Amino acid sequence: MLALLIAVQFLPTPPELEAKIRRASDLGVAIYLLDQAAAAGTDAMMEYVQPPDKDLAGYVTLRETGPKGKPLPSWAVSFYTKGSPPYVKYRIRLSTVKGKKPVFEKVNPPLLLPEEGVTLIRARDAAKKAAGPFEQPINPVMLPAGPFGQPGEILVELLASTEKENTVVMGRHFRVIIGKDGTTAQSVTALSKAPSELSTYEKGKKVDSLVTTQESTEYPLETHVFASMLAGVPIYVRTTRGVWLVDREKIRLLSSDP
Repeated sequence: MLALLIAVQFLPTPPELEAKIRRASDLGVAIYLLDQAAAAGTDAMMEYVQPPDKDLAGYVTLRETGPKGKPLPSWAVSFYTKGSPPYVKYRIRLSTVKGKKPVFEKVNPPLLLPEEGVTLIRARDAAKKAAGPFEQPINPVMLPAGPFGQPGEILVELLASTEKENTVVMGRHFRVIIGKDGTTAQSVTALSKAPSELSTYEKGKKVDSLVTTQESTEYPLETHVFASMLAGVPIYVRTTRGVWLVDREKIRLLSSDP
């Protein structure tokens, strides 16, 4: 049997797109980490609190920090109560160190949710109101606005989801920038033109890669990086600029022929 090895030659990233590609990669990774922390925290919560606590309204996921604001190798998923003001009733701590199990904490007596968390809740609700109504289930992820907004503003990624197994959602996601007050939508950007779902299995076997088309930008977005990391396979993204290969956090131009 002969094995055919093909060396792929990637094209240089167009200079005017380099910053946007780095931004998409960094943001896609950050969204994935937050999404995974929230999912792991929710799973742990369902394991420790049975039957489910009907007094809970939701949760806030934050990276824990040290005395000087330096990020620690752990996440905290705080589950808060209904009503105003919200109180933290349970907390799940998740280490970024591989192999460490989640740590469950019952907050007794419940503590007021810090103002940072309250602002994130407001921002999430304001973003959903500004971008909705939605055709698909939506999972919000909140981050500092960074290059998309002004200091103190909040980036809310409204990620479309599905209940189908072995399926990755390519759209329709939204990027919303919320003002410092946590209630005012500064901008709403649809990251795709229509809902799109791709199966990660074919004939009972996991696919080696996926193919999609991006019509609203010339380059792949943070949601393509998130989808590649979530599905665990590379994604070929066709744009008007050509064909790109998104392999987890790496985004490279494969062909200038769209």
